[in-house]
Amino acid sequence: MRIVFAGIVAVFLGQAAFAQTCEDIAGQFFNSIREEKTAEGSARAWATNPYAAGMKDSIDQFTTKLTSNLSFLGKYRGNELVVKKEVAGRFVYLYYFVVFDRQPMKFEVQCYKPVDKWVLHNLQFSDKITSDVVDAASRDLFRGGE
Repeated sequence: MRIVFAGIVAVFLGQAAFAQTCEDIAGQFFNSIREEKTAEGSARAWATNPYAAGMKDSIDQFTTKLTSNLSFLGKYRGNELVVKKEVAGRFVYLYYFVVFDRQPMKFEVQCYKPVDKWVLHNLQFSDKITSDVVDAASRDLFRGGE
């Protein structure tokens, strides 16, 4: 299985080299979800990180869980970048609102640029987006926001 994973990473490594920004990495990942190629999209995103081979079990668990969750959400309808935070030009956090037929999900993408290329640092998803919206609304309420 490690040989197969290494092969997938090697194939996508060339394609991943074209991902110049964290948004590019996320965009390629979401395109794969749209095309119902979630495992390939996960492999492509993680191929940007030279340490991904050492995280194979975690990546496999992530991909299996994501594929399972997506199977009952219906068709992917798109995504919107809600938050982007950058630190020192070397770390980027992206929070996406992702639309499916059944319900929305949130995806959090973290990228790191140790030298001259962006690599995927972390990728998470959750269907608990409602609590994020309620928390944000509560903070706005006490600041006098809408």
